Amino acid sequence: MGRLNNKVAVVTGSATGIGAATVKLYAKEGATVVCADVNENDVQKTVDEVIQAGGQAEAYSLDVSKEESVSAFADYLKDKYGKIDILFNNAGIDQEGGKVHEYPVELFDRIIAVDLRGTFLTSKFLIPLMMDQGGSIINTSSMSGRAADLDRLRV
Repeated sequence: MGRLNNKVAVVTGSATGIGAATVKLYAKEGATVVCADVNENDVQKTVDEVIQAGGQAEAYSLDVSKEESVSAFADYLKDKYGKIDILFNNAGIDQEGGKVHEYPVELFDRIIAVDLRGTFLTSKFLIPLMMDQGGSIINTSSMSGRAADLDRLRV
């Protein structure tokens, strides 16, 4: 196994991309990985690949933007594992909304709900599961946080 033996890792946004790759790496290193995503079919595919490779993973349907959903998830984790060691806040959406002056307010609200509120909610409710033994929190962010997307700013 590896560096994460006997560790419980939670990866949000784990159905595809960076999240799915992270799940596979964590499992390869020995972690039990809880794969949380709103896309139930794709997240199950990720879990199936991990299990076929000999790793330990499970899928959990989670909308990180909903407080009740994240609170119930924390209760589930506490009951099943008693703790977590790693939280990777990776869930995020990026949908083309046009130029700033054309951008739909509803789309902006949804992106903020998932990308920002979701990171806050998962941290808020899962940190207590790390407090006794410590752990790591990793947050993914967009390159847009470092530099503007000029194509979206041009009028």
